[in-house]
Amino acid sequence: GLVVVDGGRIQSVSISREPRSSSGDVETIDLGDVAVLPGLVNAHTHLELSWMRGRITPSDSMPAWAARLIALRREQGAEPRAPIASAIAEMRSSGTALVGDITNTLAPDQLLRESPLAGAMFYELLGFNVDPNFADVLDGLILVDLTKTDAKMLDRYLSREGVHRFLA
Repeated sequence: GLVVVDGGRIQSVSISREPRSSSGDVETIDLGDVAVLPGLVNAHTHLELSWMRGRITPSDSMPAWAARLIALRREQGAEPRAPIASAIAEMRSSGTALVGDITNTLAPDQLLRESPLAGAMFYELLGFNVDPNFADVLDGLILVDLTKTDAKMLDRYLSREGVHRFLA
């Protein structure tokens, strides 16, 4: 088949391999037998943590894994830009067109704006760079959410001891 693209947008699609009109110069690139797919969506990324790739070992315990992630992050300080740029390039080269990035520092903001990716950035408040006077409010909000959550659901994500310790 034939896909006619003009200015980065699909103008027409046909089963023929020849362009319908000969107006203007048309560059033809034969991709062979391939499927044309829409851009992929990665709805949950943490671009600012890209520098940690391969540095946090997997764990059966979410709290233990998160504790290692937070400890490593505190050692580093600011998030380096190069791994963020590499992660954006990797997503784009693998077909991602739209991204939802969750951030605590807004470190990816400018790089994401300058990239060909479309997306949204979600500012997450979990105690990183949060005014200590505001932290109690956040803990209260989290506590409200957890106390309304079924204990079986909590047990899936936290150890039983962790649930009891948090709710105590």
